[in-house]
Amino acid sequence: GIQATLLQALSAALSNISPAMIEIPETPQLVLDVASNMLKHEDCAVRECAACCIGAASELLEEEMLVGTVERVVLLQRRKTDTAPVKDIGANSVHSMTSLPGSMHGSLQSLLSKQDSLILRSTTSLKSLTESKIHSDNLKLLKIEAALSRHGRALAYFRILTCSKGEFVTINDDIFYEAMGMMQTLMVDTEEMVREAACLAMGAILGQCTDTPMTLKEARHTLVKCMRTTEDVGVQIALARGLMVATRMKDHCFICKTGTPILEAALILAVSSPPNVQKMYQGFLWLALGIGDKESAHYGLSEYMSFAEGENGKIMMSLVTKTLAKIENVHDVLWSSTVNGEHDDA
Repeated sequence: GIQATLLQALSAALSNISPAMIEIPETPQLVLDVASNMLKHEDCAVRECAACCIGAASELLEEEMLVGTVERVVLLQRRKTDTAPVKDIGANSVHSMTSLPGSMHGSLQSLLSKQDSLILRSTTSLKSLTESKIHSDNLKLLKIEAALSRHGRALAYFRILTCSKGEFVTINDDIFYEAMGMMQTLMVDTEEMVREAACLAMGAILGQCTDTPMTLKEARHTLVKCMRTTEDVGVQIALARGLMVATRMKDHCFICKTGTPILEAALILAVSSPPNVQKMYQGFLWLALGIGDKESAHYGLSEYMSFAEGENGKIMMSLVTKTLAKIENVHDVLWSSTVNGEHDDA
């Protein structure tokens, strides 16, 4: 439609224009305002093009503004905690004790130090509980939001994380992991298109995270769930694309103990699923194990074999020798606007 075409043109213009020719941050912010309103559009093509615009605009933002974009465009409206400030009893009381006898002064200082420590722990615990409540409330709101909006949020987050400034999102752990929690929720959404977009975004999350083993540990249950043989083919393919995004952004990110369940779930789909799904997961394993890199191919496979359970090591070795070793290249299928499952070389 006309709107999708206009958004495509706007995205292309932002991607190719010199920053010196526009006002920053005013111009990208204006584009963000326009595009974010289109993330709820009934036409899927418009939502996808709007997400592309958001990714292009993100290329022109500084760190704090990019994090703010995630808050405003991807996350639900975040409520501030209403935790009351705690009075610093110890700091105010020490001054009044200076005239006390030495032994009593020392005893009271020790008591106040313990009291301050208890107050700090209580405050931290209360803040954690409040943040957890906010997160829980936001997820409830997410579930009653229109499917079109949920789809748009996931599309936008993928484009933000995969732009050249995407790593800036990780400077704020609270925002990064709240968005990750949202994507995990959307990966098991009732709507297939939402699950597909969230699976793609999760790949970018794994590619950008600063602590890969910990992030894999948090996400692997949801990832494996989306790789069940009973899951819709479109979701399986979208997740394969997301996992390929992660491996392209970060070499050997799945070659660890916490990544092994994901590799083994992928192995099942690579040997026993519809042909288009098989090809995608064979392509993912080719990248994840580093089969195409002569210098690291032995490392990836040998490390996996050391973690593999049961007969999985033998099955993987057979797949590598009979199929993966014959692949010369895995074409980049990551940036197409539709998921069609085609994969020429894999």
